[in-house]
Amino acid sequence: MLIVWLNSIDEDESIRKELNQIMIYSVKIFFDEESCRDFVRYSDVNGSSKIFLILNQEIHEDFLDSIHDLSIIESIYIYSKTNFFYLKNYSKLNENYFSKITKLCQKLNEDICHYQNNLLRFDLIKSQSNKLDADFMYSLLLKETLIQLDYDQNSREDFLAYCRQQTTQFEIIDELKNEYEKHSPIWWYTRESFIYHFMNKALRTENIDLLLSMGFFLRDLHEQIVRLHRTEKHSSMIVYRGQGLTDSQFQKLIRFKRGLISFQHFLSTSLDKQISLNFARKAIEKPGLKGIIFRMHIDAQTSSSSFASIQRQSFYKNREKEILFSTHTVFTIENIKKLKHENNIWQVDLRLTTNEQDIQLQQLTKHFRDELHLTDNPKESLAQLLLFLGYSQQAQSIYFDILQRMSPPDDQQHLAYIYHQLGCVYNQMNQFENALEYFEKSLELKKNFLSIDDDQSCLAETYLNIGSIYHFQQDFDKAFLFFTYALQTNTNNQKILASIYNNIGIICKKQSKFHDALEYFNQSLQIDLNSLPQTHPDLAITYFNIGKVYLSLQDYVNAFTYLKKTLDIRKLSLPTNHPDLMLTIANYQHVQSLLHHHPQQQQQQQQINEYQQVEHPNQRRIRKYKLFFSKFFK
Repeated sequence: MLIVWLNSIDEDESIRKELNQIMIYSVKIFFDEESCRDFVRYSDVNGSSKIFLILNQEIHEDFLDSIHDLSIIESIYIYSKTNFFYLKNYSKLNENYFSKITKLCQKLNEDICHYQNNLLRFDLIKSQSNKLDADFMYSLLLKETLIQLDYDQNSREDFLAYCRQQTTQFEIIDELKNEYEKHSPIWWYTRESFIYHFMNKALRTENIDLLLSMGFFLRDLHEQIVRLHRTEKHSSMIVYRGQGLTDSQFQKLIRFKRGLISFQHFLSTSLDKQISLNFARKAIEKPGLKGIIFRMHIDAQTSSSSFASIQRQSFYKNREKEILFSTHTVFTIENIKKLKHENNIWQVDLRLTTNEQDIQLQQLTKHFRDELHLTDNPKESLAQLLLFLGYSQQAQSIYFDILQRMSPPDDQQHLAYIYHQLGCVYNQMNQFENALEYFEKSLELKKNFLSIDDDQSCLAETYLNIGSIYHFQQDFDKAFLFFTYALQTNTNNQKILASIYNNIGIICKKQSKFHDALEYFNQSLQIDLNSLPQTHPDLAITYFNIGKVYLSLQDYVNAFTYLKKTLDIRKLSLPTNHPDLMLTIANYQHVQSLLHHHPQQQQQQQQINEYQQVEHPNQRRIRKYKLFFSKFFK
């Protein structure tokens, strides 16, 4: 979020200094209306965070008229040392008139706290034991990997460097640097400072750089909650959390009744319902928000989730009777009802998942981890996960750090693996020459330690990736040569064999040999169909390629059929903002448009749809938790 102060007069420097000391976030100051208006409008167009706007009394009403209704403006405040001229008809101004800067900052911090409280991120998960949301799983795996890492003093220094650029609470930054071990992680987290806000911002937005720099604190806070949970005696109890939800969020919550809900943050709750009710009442002061009270039933005897009473450890002792849960805590949504005698406030009854449900979630998490080939080495697992999620530079930095810590006599297989992974990183960054360099380094090492009788799957993977790069560079002869090398290795890995046929099919398609391409793609498809579930992401790759061939042949019905199969799988297995999902949606919509302009093929598609509905009325698509791997091996 942004705090903007339009200061039409040059206030005393001491006021600005006091403002910076009190506020958690930096304050951007303007001295003329035009520059401020341009900044606000530019921020609104570019979808920036909300703006909390401070104005002097001398600001003209036409300026307020020009910016008041912009969606980016959250609240407006008037500051003046002299008498106020009260303005009407400005809902975002309300009664925010202040003559003392300390009172203004206190109200501003309170409003920001309530605003952030309503930003609580949660994932809704269908209740069937074989279904999980891909975004939730990636986020959970990232958290699990971060808390397994070893951190040194440099980790904290990186975070402090970030803080010095983002906040003016320099005294607290110095305290964190010099006295971190003097206080507990819960003490730091509950203190009104940038630590709480940055931690929740990182988890809410999945800001990878911020998450990585705060990884040490994420681990320390999680481990303290786990320790307290183990030492405390727990009985059944009810805890509450009050906040606001948009109408669309609320409607989605209703649709997932009896399903699961996972909170991505460290979840702050209270034993005192009245405290949560006050938060919900505060939320409905904002237009478009419904007040929500989450009523959470906790049975510690039947759940393995970590939570703890933090009244003694909190910066504010004994305040709010607070129970703090670790991140990604999962509940069952049992009921949703409107509260009597309350205006637009609803109660959502939740129950903490049971041990049996927790075991199922752990098994599914392991399934995702295995599909990603995450190792027992947390740092390598983090790099692999970041690479999969498309954070190439962050993965590159970790792999280089691993490489620098290795010495020449180290395990050659391990070195070959790191070289291979760096090749994948550079390939993802479209730096193909660098990618080839590292793949060739990996290839030479593998040739040295692999015998003809060994399983040479890892050798085939590197051949495939080199061939894929030559394919990207339009050197189809070299690409075909390396795919042939891959085929000649001693591997019975069906996934690799399917990839070889797939990649040769791609070359045929590029050369406009569409029927040959279909033949190779179908060979790849048959291998996958014999060995993979119907919704495995590898099938989506081949379905997509087949659909694109049919599109080139102007067979829009078959193109539509295969692209729809691709879309169905990728919606289940990829994050909503993943580029492969976006590409599939674009192609799917394009074929839909082409069908619309070709009535004969459109009629044929309708007949196929009718046949499918008649012949398979009970067919249900089973959602599997397998991650997407391109035919490029990482």
